[in-house]
Amino acid sequence: MKKMNFAILLAVCLMGFISCTEIDDSILIGHIKNVKIETSKWKNDTKGVYSLIHDDFGIPNANGIIDYADSIAKAHDVKFGFAIITNEVDENEWAIAKKMITNGHEPINHTHRHYCGHDVSWCPSQVWGVDDFDIEIDLSHQLILENTGITPLFFAFPFDQSTPEMISYLKSKNYLGARAGAFTQDLNPDFLNDSDTPYFQLKFYAHGPGVPIENLSKSASLAVEKGMWAIREVHGVADGSWGPIPKDDYINHMKAIQELQEKGDLWISPPSSVMKYLETNKHTSYTQNQVGTVLNISLMYDGNSDLSSEVTLVLEIPKEIEVKSIVSDTNEEIKYVKGADNTIQVNVNPAIVKALEVDFKYY
Repeated sequence: MKKMNFAILLAVCLMGFISCTEIDDSILIGHIKNVKIETSKWKNDTKGVYSLIHDDFGIPNANGIIDYADSIAKAHDVKFGFAIITNEVDENEWAIAKKMITNGHEPINHTHRHYCGHDVSWCPSQVWGVDDFDIEIDLSHQLILENTGITPLFFAFPFDQSTPEMISYLKSKNYLGARAGAFTQDLNPDFLNDSDTPYFQLKFYAHGPGVPIENLSKSASLAVEKGMWAIREVHGVADGSWGPIPKDDYINHMKAIQELQEKGDLWISPPSSVMKYLETNKHTSYTQNQVGTVLNISLMYDGNSDLSSEVTLVLEIPKEIEVKSIVSDTNEEIKYVKGADNTIQVNVNPAIVKALEVDFKYY
């Protein structure tokens, strides 16, 4: 019946009684009504997320972070976090830290003196507690801000030792989260994080002496397989740090995760960017309204605009049509990426962009 009606319309059109453009628009309008929209769990609609954190930036025996990790990661389009021991950083290393930040790496507060959070027999350093918060948290925080211009939002506890009092204090200082949850050196999906894992209980893998090198890349693959967030704690590269990674093995790891990233399976990001994405996603809602051949998407954001980030909108589109253009409420053309199964991905910050106008055409 539909084919017959279309044939009749086409004949009437060809005889000049109605506009053929009207027929085309009528059919296009019908297809646009079937467009579906959702926000992606992870940025760029990837299957999983991977955060690599290099501990102990500043101490001489972890110099491989500066000598190798930064440049190798940059060459493979990988961005990591680097946890700074501020008492160990000199003027030259602060300059290097700023360069690493321009390469997309995130400075992380790793205390001022790298003391242990508990009095345990194996800890090689002194112990810090409530009386040391002004030094180990506040001073370290201030030095990172003054020397890099970046306000640290994530905290990595030395020796992975923390107390509830430390975590409460970090929350009061407006930190987003900390590497303070359960950890392992084995590969186990129980140590992955879902999008609802509390940010001050983030679980992670620690790469130390005797841990198989393959576990570095396998943890990223496990995140893809399970649709979750893997955090990997490492130290230096080809240096004297704890559990250093040989240079060639580090390059191979970068190649492995870069491949997953280029396939669209893995989002590689320092931790604060992941937390900002998750929080922005939770505080974003939208409505869609069709006006003729244009689909209008209104975005509402009720979160902290200072901590907002882009979120990924995924539009599932009927195979007969495709996007012609997307324009924001500020009249800027918005870039989009074609995904699988007749979808497109659009990254927008809802604290900035309040509306999108999506124009369509026939495929």
